[in-house]
Formats: sequence, structure tokens, C-alpha cells
Amino acid sequence: MTIQGAAEDNLANTHSIVLVGHPTITRITLWLGENVKKVDIVVEQLEKPAGVAEPSLLVQTYFSLEASEDIENAVIQFRVLRDWAEQNRIDENSITLLRLNGAWQELPTTLIQTSDFYLYYEATSPGFSVFAVAGQSAGVPAPLGLYAVLSIVAVAGGVSAFYWFSTRPMKPFVSLAWLKRRVMGRKPRGAEVRGPEMAPTIRRLKHATKLRPAEEPAIETLERPSKPKVQKGAKEDVRLLKRLKRKMGREK
Repeated sequence: MTIQGAAEDNLANTHSIVLVGHPTITRITLWLGENVKKVDIVVEQLEKPAGVAEPSLLVQTYFSLEASEDIENAVIQFRVLRDWAEQNRIDENSITLLRLNGAWQELPTTLIQTSDFYLYYEATSPGFSVFAVAGQSAGVPAPLGLYAVLSIVAVAGGVSAFYWFSTRPMKPFVSLAWLKRRVMGRKPRGAEVRGPEMAPTIRRLKHATKLRPAEEPAIETLERPSKPKVQKGAKEDVRLLKRLKRKMGREK
């Protein structure tokens, strides 16, 4: 959009234009030469100028100012949408007016007024050119809803993991050979373990471990109780007891 008008005298050599309806500029105050009584100002809203490097600050808008007379000094009053500053996490005191003069130059800028919708500033410029309204961004935050969802998922996952590990018994898969070694390793070498003595041990070890499905039938035979065999040493002890009993009977 282009706005063109004539400035009216305000004080000696000072001319002021109020721009009604412009999205960025609200007022321009000019200092002209002694013999200048009237000046035309052209204001144009721009995209980023082609072939010009982007400023280091985050830009809200670009515009240009042209005058029909030489400008000794100018005060440019402009406004910034409060929503734009808040959404981009821009400190209102970091917003400044940049002037393109070969490179981008920061102009002295002051916050002069605030409202519910706008932040109002004024900046002093030594002349007219292409300008940019910009501010220092701290980065765009993630939406609040995303933080809430991530927090809920993290808490729920931690509680579930704690419950599972604290209540569910750990039963790693073991081999049948390992289980047999555990059973036989509980008795002295050469001892024979069978029947009622082996079955409780097998059941206790199965409760603490988990066999592979293919090995379940093989281990069932070890759990069946059978009649214990009397060892050779035990038979000799029985015969010895019988002899002692007979001998004690004769002595009586």
C-alpha cells in the first residue's frame, strides 16, 4: 500500500504527518531546511528487498519512506502487534527499527506506549530509506498441550514399569541340562536322588525359572514321586542292627 500526502508546519522547520489506518507507521516528524515549507512523503509496505541480507533479528515487517525534500532528521513512530511479540517470545524492549544503508543499522528506538493489542515505539533516523521492524527472539516454544501430553505419557510409563518389575516374578528361560545340574549339585558326588526327594526340588526350581515349552515333557518325569531305593550302605546297616539285636537277646 502506498500513502502520499503533504506535511503541515508544526514548529519552525518541523513538519509532522499522522498516518491513519497504516498497519505499522502512526506518525512521522521531520526536520527540514529553513526555506522548506512543504514536503510530500511516500510510504510503501514491502516484502524483503531482493538481494539484501536478512537482519540478525526477527523481522515483523518492511517498509520504505521517500520524501520530496532533503531530510535532516526524522522521528518515526510505529506500532507492533502484541500477539506477534508474545508468540515469538520477543522481549518488548528488544524491538527496534532497522534502516538499510548499505547494511542494516539499528536506530535509537524507545517504547512509548502499550495497549491490549499494540506496542508503540518511536525511532530517530538521519534520513529515509528502506526500514525493518524487528526484535530479538528467544525461540518459538512448543505448544502447552504438547508438554502436557508428554508429561502424562512419561509419568504413566514410569508407574507401569515400576509396577511390572515390583510385582511380576522374573522367570528367565533355562535349559534342561542346567536344571538337572542344579538338582544333582545339591547332593554329594555319587549320591542318587530319586522320587520324593527330587520332586520338591524340581517344583521349587521351576517356580523360580521358566523352561522352554519343548522341555516341559522331559522334566515331568523327574517330578513323579517313586519308591526310594535303599543304598548298599543302608542294607549293611540294617543287617548290623539285626545282629546286634540278636546278640543282646542271647546275653539276657
